[in-house]
Amino acid sequence: MINKITVYSLISFLITGCTFYYKTADINKNLFDMVKAVNSNHQTVKKGFQKIYNEYNKLKSTDKEEPFFTARAKITSLEKNLEEITLLKNNVNVEYAEFKKYSKGKNKIPSNSQEWGFVKQTKKNMKTLNKEINIKGESFIKKVEDFQDFVNVKITPLVKIYMVSDYKQRYIKTIESLKKLKAENLKLLNDHRLIYKDLEKKYATSNSEECIQLKSYLVEISKKSKQFEFIKRAINALLKTFIEKTEDITEVYSTDPLWDLMQQDQIFLKEKIKEIQIIQEFIKRSYSQFQKLANELNDK
Repeated sequence: MINKITVYSLISFLITGCTFYYKTADINKNLFDMVKAVNSNHQTVKKGFQKIYNEYNKLKSTDKEEPFFTARAKITSLEKNLEEITLLKNNVNVEYAEFKKYSKGKNKIPSNSQEWGFVKQTKKNMKTLNKEINIKGESFIKKVEDFQDFVNVKITPLVKIYMVSDYKQRYIKTIESLKKLKAENLKLLNDHRLIYKDLEKKYATSNSEECIQLKSYLVEISKKSKQFEFIKRAINALLKTFIEKTEDITEVYSTDPLWDLMQQDQIFLKEKIKEIQIIQEFIKRSYSQFQKLANELNDK
């Protein structure tokens, strides 16, 4: 009969003498695929956040009042969430780098080696990190959806977008109109001066007061017409400042502090346009009075 001690010794030998192996290439592939997926997903999340961040920042809102205060808080929360995901992603890469380090030059890792324990711990760590990343990722997606809903409902209806080119054209068209008006007034003034000279020859002696009055109309018209040049210079200066303020900008949001400055400039432009209208009304009225008096002289 076989001695019991001999049997136990044999079983113990069989158990302790059986060695298992990890194929380093297989482990590396599994870990590399996980790292690749984590890095790729992180890049997608990062780009998604950057897009949201950049789009919202186009508003250039001070974020001191609602709903902009809450919107900024939501973005800050997203940013913190991304930082947590980034940290986990970095830890995954560190774990993989450590694996590459302790498995370097080894085709197999036997179960009776120190590296065997390292692999088991690496796999455990990677699994935990991947799980945490998934949880953080799901949270991030929910926050993104919540932010987008908030913006669509609370902010979009309040914000208006203005094209810089439209406002630039207002200045340009006003300047062009003013140039045209000046040319027309100059022609009219020269025509009326010829009419005056003809009347002066005829009535300078017999109707001197009327001639003096006719001349005074033309003098006042000339003075008023010269004001157009000062107005044109002021508008040109305003246009130059506008171009400097909006350099490389195609659109302005109503939440942008620049919009308030543009509005102030628009008020100034409207005031100048009003001045032009008042001067032109004076000139038209003076021509009408000139023509009435001239007709009265010719009828005598």
